[in-house]
Amino acid sequence: MTSTHFPDSLSGRLACLEPEYGWTALATQRAYVTGVETGAQGSTIFSLRINQYIKNITDFKNKRIGIGFVLSGNAYTLGYQAILNQGVNIFTDAAQLVFYDVDFESEFQDILRGKIDVGMLPTSWMLSNHAAEMDLLLVHNPIQQAWEGEPFPVTVSTALVPQYSLSVAPFVPLQIKEAVADALMRLNRTHPAAVKMGISGFTVPATYAQARSQLQQMGLLATNYAGGNGGTCVNPFDDLLATMKCPEGYVRQTKEIQSQQCFRDGHACPDGTLCYCKPCVPDHQITVFPAKTVLALCVTSLTLALTFSAGWVLCLEVGAVAEEMAGEARRRASFAQQKLAALERRGGRGCGRVCL
Repeated sequence: MTSTHFPDSLSGRLACLEPEYGWTALATQRAYVTGVETGAQGSTIFSLRINQYIKNITDFKNKRIGIGFVLSGNAYTLGYQAILNQGVNIFTDAAQLVFYDVDFESEFQDILRGKIDVGMLPTSWMLSNHAAEMDLLLVHNPIQQAWEGEPFPVTVSTALVPQYSLSVAPFVPLQIKEAVADALMRLNRTHPAAVKMGISGFTVPATYAQARSQLQQMGLLATNYAGGNGGTCVNPFDDLLATMKCPEGYVRQTKEIQSQQCFRDGHACPDGTLCYCKPCVPDHQITVFPAKTVLALCVTSLTLALTFSAGWVLCLEVGAVAEEMAGEARRRASFAQQKLAALERRGGRGCGRVCL
């Protein structure tokens, strides 16, 4: 047996593994949050307290938002839903989405440096690694919740999901599953393995139905999942842009447009991240060009229009001159014909050296 057969699963990953490959949670760990045991975890949505432009979630529009990991409940899907519940859709309203690929530390530091405006990270991770800096942050949508009848130790910004679970592949024999589950349940807070892991032990496997439902709503899990096996999870690493589900009335921009959108909007992408700027736009607006580009197009169009107009004026003036010259030529020809006719009537008499 290897870690491939028994992975320590993030809620989003297990919610994908269950319907598509038949993996199941074998046991769910109980961890410590501020020294209190719990079987749940939540997310904190935060910004710098000194940022005068952000006082609540409705101020997230046209701001740069950091995302810890695309398949993480704590660092993405839970935060996405909590923000959406306040009327802000990060796919249409945020100026920039910055994906950190599990580099929580870089996301936290980029908030402090002002490289992004809003972050969403696991609450327990933030308290374990940056408790001394929490006073610098403004936590958005703080709520006190309970999990399976137990009050969660601290406020969080999102719904709660189970702690990490040890999951098992369907081909693992039943006897091995039972033996491993029994061994995990025997762990207690004083066991060396539990102490080393920083947990208090394991408990019966929790359900990931809520995490699975969230993935469905966001378009990360195919909606043909109806309980049991048979669903299909979208692989965000093949095409992250394609996993962003636009709301009604909006369309997803193409890869070609998105590849330059942040540059056109003037938003730098932090090193080691993937960035998307306004991935979903109104269906009548494929892209919005910066003011400088629009001004340049207007000047070019006006120049062409003036040139075209001047050309017509010149043509009309040349035509008028040509018409005048042609009229003069016709008058001279008419006069010559009249003189010749008069001469013929006189029989050619009176003609000097020049008859006409």
